[in-house]
Amino acid sequence: DALRKQNFSRQIEAIEKKFAQQPEVKGPEEYPLKHEYADGMYIRELTVPAQTYTVTKIHAQTHPFFLLKGTMSIWTEDGVKTISAPYHGITKAGTKRVIFHHDEVIFCTVHRTNETDPDKCVDEVTAKNFDELDDKVTRDMLRDIKELVIKLEA
Repeated sequence: DALRKQNFSRQIEAIEKKFAQQPEVKGPEEYPLKHEYADGMYIRELTVPAQTYTVTKIHAQTHPFFLLKGTMSIWTEDGVKTISAPYHGITKAGTKRVIFHHDEVIFCTVHRTNETDPDKCVDEVTAKNFDELDDKVTRDMLRDIKELVIKLEA
């Protein structure tokens, strides 16, 4: 399973390099974004035009997502899954995807953070590469253990 994920990660990175040369393929940051914050949560709403591809960043946290409008096909290590609004699911930490947007799509994600600056939020909830992801996941696990110990001692 770990080898399959590693091979998939390499495939996505190779595709991302090729896509960087294609004008119809863009990163999510290229499209209109709305940012909202609520009690330790960062809510990110993205609108993507029809007939386009995106390659996501590496997600450093497990978090919910909501497809509010449209249809999209998502390529993950488990294959291609096509979803249509309304739809919700969970993105697991370590996920990186290639997405084809059949129609205009409105996609919303919710992330755990106390940051209120969009750039800092993105830095906290994503990883630049899979080595950085390992560091962030370890840090988050240590933080969660510390919080549990504090609760148990109270």
